[in-house]
Amino acid sequence: MSKNLFFFILFFLLFNSVTHSQKFEAAIISGITANQIDGDQQYGYDKLGILGGVQISLPINKKLFIQLNSYFINKGAVKRNENTGIILFRSQLNYIEIPVLIGYTFYPKISIHAGIGTAYFIGAKLEENSLSIDINSYDFKKFDFQPIVGISYQISKRIGIETRFSYSFASIRTDFGWYNNNINMILFYNF
Repeated sequence: MSKNLFFFILFFLLFNSVTHSQKFEAAIISGITANQIDGDQQYGYDKLGILGGVQISLPINKKLFIQLNSYFINKGAVKRNENTGIILFRSQLNYIEIPVLIGYTFYPKISIHAGIGTAYFIGAKLEENSLSIDINSYDFKKFDFQPIVGISYQISKRIGIETRFSYSFASIRTDFGWYNNNINMILFYNF
C-alpha cells in the first residue's frame, strides 16, 4: 500500500508541475556516488555507486527555481582488509529517491540548492568475507529522509555538473543506528 501511495504522489507531482508551468527545464541525470554508513563501524567514503534518473526545474524568477528529481541510487558501505584489500564487509543499498530542492543562481552559470530528499528502499545486497548475508536479518526501514545541499555549474546550454551532499535524518534500520552519508557527482543534460 505505501509503495503504491509513494508512486502515486511522485506521478502527481511530476504531472502537476509539467501541466501548470509554462516554462520548465527537463533533464536526464546520471552520476556516481561516494557513500558511507555512519554507525556500522566502517569508515570513509569507500563505497562507490551509481545514480540515474530525471529532473525538472521550474523557475520562480531569474534567480530562484524549484527542482524536482526522481532517480535510482546506490548507497552503502564497504570495509577492506588494510593489508590484503580483501572485502570484509559490503552493503549495497538501492533506493528510488525523490528530492525537492530550492535553488538560487548567484552567478550566471553557478547555482546552489538545498532541500529534502525522500528515498524509498527497494533492496539490498550484503556480504561478509565474500559470503552473502540474508538481508532479512537487517531490518531496513522502507523510507529514508535526508536534507540535501549542493552546487551546480552549467558547462553549456544543455550540459552541467552538480555535487550534492546528503545525510539521513533518522536511522535507516529499525533495530540499530545506521545513517546514510552520501556525496554525489552528477552530470545532467537539459532537453
